[in-house]
Amino acid sequence: MRRIALLLCLFLTPTASASVPEKVVEVADRDAQATCRVAGGPCQPGASEAAIAAFERSSTHRTLVFQHRLADDVGMGNAPWAATHNSFNSIAEMGPTLSTADSNQQITQVDQLRIGIRSLELDVHNFAGRNVFCHARGANEGHAGCTTERDLGSVLAPIAGWVEDNPGQVLMLYLEDHMGDRAGYDAAAKTVKDVFGDALHAPRPATADGCQVLPTAMRRADVLAAGAQVFVVSDCGAGGDWGDVAFDWGPMHDEAQPDEFVAATCGPFAQARLSRFYEDSTGLSYGIEAAGGGEPARMTPEITAAMVRCGIDHIGFDQLVPGDGRLPALVWSWADGEPGDGACAVQRTDGRWQTGSCEAKRRAACRSTDGTWTLTSKRVTSAKAAATCARDGGAFAAPRTGRENEQLRTVAGERPVLLGLQRTGTTWRPADRR
Repeated sequence: MRRIALLLCLFLTPTASASVPEKVVEVADRDAQATCRVAGGPCQPGASEAAIAAFERSSTHRTLVFQHRLADDVGMGNAPWAATHNSFNSIAEMGPTLSTADSNQQITQVDQLRIGIRSLELDVHNFAGRNVFCHARGANEGHAGCTTERDLGSVLAPIAGWVEDNPGQVLMLYLEDHMGDRAGYDAAAKTVKDVFGDALHAPRPATADGCQVLPTAMRRADVLAAGAQVFVVSDCGAGGDWGDVAFDWGPMHDEAQPDEFVAATCGPFAQARLSRFYEDSTGLSYGIEAAGGGEPARMTPEITAAMVRCGIDHIGFDQLVPGDGRLPALVWSWADGEPGDGACAVQRTDGRWQTGSCEAKRRAACRSTDGTWTLTSKRVTSAKAAATCARDGGAFAAPRTGRENEQLRTVAGERPVLLGLQRTGTTWRPADRR
């Protein structure tokens, strides 16, 4: 009841139109809650269209898409995901409801995908006989907080449309499940199958009851090879047909909020498991933390960049918008304005990548089967790099993640490094296969 009262207060508190900023808030904070509720404010449908379209043409967006595809052959235990937390919970997506009065986001889920997000979190509740999305309590507490939110199928349909329009892009959908009994879960499973059809990568084989644990070795490349683009992870409650559509990611991942991240040690999570950090900017969280004399931990650009270097796999943002400084903080590969006209790629001494001549001799990056990095003992051209690495027991390679890029830079020291990337037209692919 305390939560409902707080949400009603947030929803009904009047806000003067003069408080609307000239541009969308760039970093999550409490002020975003008020500005998003203003009629015609920055969180209304379509209000950010010009900024989103401009961001889609930016080098940051191009590099984020490139990095996502680059890691298609990395297993789920270490694959990177740019994500949002409570992705559905915005006025732009759901309209004015009790849930969105305490919103986590400012733009729709499709718009989040357009700016580079590839993992969405949606809370599914079986409320008043329907499976709907709302930010609320669980089934044992009566789904307190749910009111007139939209149903499962209508919210998933635009996501499915984006998937169809973007072949080769793989999405992880975290459907936090509060569907109550088996009938609720079975109905949700049918909706997910109907909406995504062949684009859904279902567990193979499906379990008789319950969910298959998401394999740490499964890759996005495996999803694409199966002719699919979407897979679902869940906490897997009542089971039933839900095991036909959702993987259980509970046993193979760890999660916490940003204040638990230790940049100096890249802790506390193990590298062999999927590591998830997420922030929560809702008024409820601010109220709880303020009562204890603090504030909820924020995912700042500085923390984001540190997590990328450490190899944190699943970084979940609140209040993410185009122009947000956390988006370029996700970039660890191409330098600004790159790739240029050159046909080969070099890691600079600052860790960022640029194109160059394939005839120039440099030490080349070699990766061993155990994942360790070395350099060729002498400088070589691109044409000689693969054979030279092979003689030393490695493969001419390119990093797939921010953590791998940092590991290679540590080995290279103050020397630029020739990377195992192959260019075909405007497309870059790693020379090594995993």
